[in-house]
Amino acid sequence: MKVTPLDIQQKRFRVAFRGYERTEVDAFLDVVREEMEGLVREVTELREFHSTYDERMRDYRDREDTGSRAP
Repeated sequence: MKVTPLDIQQKRFRVAFRGYERTEVDAFLDVVREEMEGLVREVTELREFHSTYDERMRDYRDREDTGSRAP
């Protein structure tokens, strides 16, 4: 199951006798959501960088191959 920051933000727990302090749980979920949003952003940026890097490497290899074939 994939969990998104929105899933964390919208998660609600039942209130039970002798349960956890609701404000503490909500505060912790906010911290987890914020951290996860940052990580998702970072992964997205790294994937974009990787894709750009791969494209540049292909271009350089193509140029190198073309240069080595020239008489």
